Amino acid sequence: MFTTRVVSIDDLKADPANVRQHPEQNKRVTRSSLKRFGAVRSIVIDGHNVVLAGSMTLEAARAAGIREVVLIESDGKKLIAIQRKDLQGSDATAYALADNRSSDLSLFDADVLADQLQKMADDGISLEDLGWNPDQLDLQFDESAVETVDESDVSRLDEKTKLKCPKCGHEFEA
Repeated sequence: MFTTRVVSIDDLKADPANVRQHPEQNKRVTRSSLKRFGAVRSIVIDGHNVVLAGSMTLEAARAAGIREVVLIESDGKKLIAIQRKDLQGSDATAYALADNRSSDLSLFDADVLADQLQKMADDGISLEDLGWNPDQLDLQFDESAVETVDESDVSRLDEKTKLKCPKCGHEFEA
C-alpha cells in the first residue's frame, strides 16, 4: 500500500549526522545533472522528513529551483522506480554516467563515519552487511598509517614511495 502526496521541498531537512561530504566538483556535477535531466533520482526520508539517503540530491534540487517533492510513503516491501520515457540514447547514457560519477566525487567524514559505524556495531548490526570490512576499517581509520604531504613537498609525489601495511607488514612501492 502506498500513500502519495506532493510537499514543498522546504519540508525536507538535511541529516545533521550525514557522513558524506560533497566537494564543489560533486555539487557542480549533481546540479548540472538536475538542470539538464530534471529530477530522476529518488531520496529517502524518515518519518520526520530528515533525509537518510540523498542529501546532495536534495541540496542540488534546491539550487536547481525544484520546489516540490512527490512523497511516497512505503513499507519497503516494494521497490519504487522512477520512469523517465524521455531519457533515451545519449541522454540516458549521459544521465547514468553523471549519476554514477557524482557518487564517486563525494567523500566520507572519517570521524563521523567511525562514530556511526561503532554505534551500529554496538547495536549488533553487521558492518559487513553494510559493506564495511573490519580489516579495511582498521586501515582506513589508522591515522598513523597515513603520511601527510605538505604543499612544499608536492614534487616528492612523483617519486616512488615505500609503504608498509600496518596490518600484515607487507611492503610495496606506490
